[in-house]
Amino acid sequence: MVFSSQDERRFHIGVSFCRTEVRVYFFDRAGVVGSVKFDLEKEPKMLIRLLAGLTLSDLSAIGFDPTIRHEPGGKRFVTVASKEYEIIDTLFISDTIRGRGTVCWQACLDGADYVIKNTWADVSRDLTEPEIMKMAGDLEGIAHIVAEEIVQVNGRDDKTDYIRQVIDAANYRHKNRYAKLEIRAHRRIVSTPLAQRLPYFSTKKELISVLIDAIEGELSYCRVRIAI
Repeated sequence: MVFSSQDERRFHIGVSFCRTEVRVYFFDRAGVVGSVKFDLEKEPKMLIRLLAGLTLSDLSAIGFDPTIRHEPGGKRFVTVASKEYEIIDTLFISDTIRGRGTVCWQACLDGADYVIKNTWADVSRDLTEPEIMKMAGDLEGIAHIVAEEIVQVNGRDDKTDYIRQVIDAANYRHKNRYAKLEIRAHRRIVSTPLAQRLPYFSTKKELISVLIDAIEGELSYCRVRIAI
């Protein structure tokens, strides 16, 4: 519910209570990290520190994206490759926790409309999505890339491996599972043109024509890949 309803979420912090035992959980696009338990009767100050941290911390410390700028009246702005775009609408938001966590925004710059794709990409892939889009060039039927970048937070690439550095991997009880855990990078892609989503077709003819265009665009791209 949190990730699917809040398009600025980078991660979510949860707390569980089982009688007097308390654990803290960190959910992000690579999975979940849980803390060791503590007893609130034996360590009441720990509970106070936890509640103070969750209620008084900066919003970025509890999972919200600090790279999105807010103005009075509800306007939002995001910078990609040194250019600031106004976010007009949320076109799509993924309802999954682990994975790419894709969010698509309709954005505007200098009167022109764009789509900004906000996603968490697995860094082990041979080709990134921007690289694939650049290979397509100006092929008809394929979205054209305008700009892209890995999001920077506190002067570093925003990746899911940062929080997991606190884990003692050598002595971790699920170290085999830990070794297979993917690392995901927070990436933004600006593309054009902006179009209406497929479910909003007005006639069956329009729907079929869009599907035909999509297939032709895919075939054109496959030919380019074969040529390369």
